Amino acid sequence: MGQCKYLPSPASWAGLVLLWVCGPASADDGGIGLVLERSLAAPDIFQKVEGAKSTILVPGCRTSAGVDTFTREEWAAGKHEWPEVMAGAMAIADRMVDSLEVDWERDGNGVILYAVVRNGDPFFGSTMFSKRFLGRFRAELGAELFVVVPEQGLMFVFPRYGGRLEDFAEALTGIYTESALRVSLEVFLVNETGCRAVGAINGAPRD
Repeated sequence: MGQCKYLPSPASWAGLVLLWVCGPASADDGGIGLVLERSLAAPDIFQKVEGAKSTILVPGCRTSAGVDTFTREEWAAGKHEWPEVMAGAMAIADRMVDSLEVDWERDGNGVILYAVVRNGDPFFGSTMFSKRFLGRFRAELGAELFVVVPEQGLMFVFPRYGGRLEDFAEALTGIYTESALRVSLEVFLVNETGCRAVGAINGAPRD
């Protein structure tokens, strides 16, 4: 069982702690998906993320124990090519976006501040690169989103304009530093052109 923290509101910084159980992986048997991972993990095979300094995408296959990633030898022996791998991984991500369960965090006036998404699938972090991701949040958060994935299985989505991401920097940093499954404090911009890193928590997002 893991621990998930909703971000406390600036007005009441006490915070709300919820326990959750990772759900089973979806049935994409045999497909290669992408795990959003810290570059410090130093895998043999990975894909850089545009603009990112500390976050990468790592291809792997689901197993009963989690995900098996590739050694250079395995990648070469399988004759894997990035265009085909990316296409298959995005098909997995597309299916996940369609079934995401989203919790909307609101202020005292009922205005949506941000979305919280939790999912136990190891490929969950790659959903923000799906072309369907923006559409899942556009009506509530607008046409440009800021996304932060501080730990595996936990994602926060903020509106780029009119949002208050900076108000929650301390809480996001706390989730990251306390997690045994930390991913990144980089901020990703998702819009019609795709997904790229534009900055990091405690550092102003870059255009």
